[in-house]
Amino acid sequence: MKRLFDDIRGTWRSMPAGQALRWYAAVLRHAPAIARSRKFYLADAAMRGELCFHVLDKDLTVNVDTINSTAGNGYAFLRELFVRQIYFREFRQLQFDTCLDLGCNTGVVASCLRSLAGSEGRVYGVDPFTYPESTFRAQAVKTPGITLEQRVLCGESIRHDAEQLRALCEPYDFDPALAATVGEVMDAHHLDRIDFVKMDIEGAEFRIFRDSTRWLERVDNLAMEVHNQAGDPTEIVDRLQAAGFKVKWLSDSGYPTSPPDAGYIYASRIGSLR
Repeated sequence: MKRLFDDIRGTWRSMPAGQALRWYAAVLRHAPAIARSRKFYLADAAMRGELCFHVLDKDLTVNVDTINSTAGNGYAFLRELFVRQIYFREFRQLQFDTCLDLGCNTGVVASCLRSLAGSEGRVYGVDPFTYPESTFRAQAVKTPGITLEQRVLCGESIRHDAEQLRALCEPYDFDPALAATVGEVMDAHHLDRIDFVKMDIEGAEFRIFRDSTRWLERVDNLAMEVHNQAGDPTEIVDRLQAAGFKVKWLSDSGYPTSPPDAGYIYASRIGSLR
């Protein structure tokens, strides 16, 4: 229940009053179901059209209807991104001139990072799917400074082992020709220094961090959703610390926890963490 109350308080801080009141009214309409499920999804589904959010001292506008052109609940994700600030909450300062979005999905986070960067910002996103039905992604790829491409991320050992690569790709019907390491993605776009990396790759993070992580030498800050059912997040924390990063971690709900139960990991080599 604490997470529900924190979302209610955070909503007032992160958006215009009129928009927050619309959401609160939807919460009241669906209060019995929300209390039973402990989820705000029914209230989230009532939020439509252009919505405004305040994050990291900037105001951003997002059209939730374009996100809803694919299956899912667009506002539920926007609430995570802007109310809970799942990728930003443990940082006290950040630069976004050059960003990498690993697991970019339809490009919502990539578009947010691009807006936070300003007119000269560059964001490069990769995902194994192209989401051809997504109105949001179709608009995002036309935005100057945003590049989204289809890639299957893997570690170096798998990348250069045809049998392992085929075993990785076949269950998902991925084309092995789309395989790339994080370093190869950086090299392809001539990224010598990256201000911020967002990573959400559905458990594949463990395969990548168990392999060479030389690419981390070019990264200043990193935020990742870690899928602890696929491995022990302690491994990733240790690799980041060994690479010179200060590291913090939180549970899936955003509260302090032990490393094996981490749902989010935040890391900085330049002192950006709180």
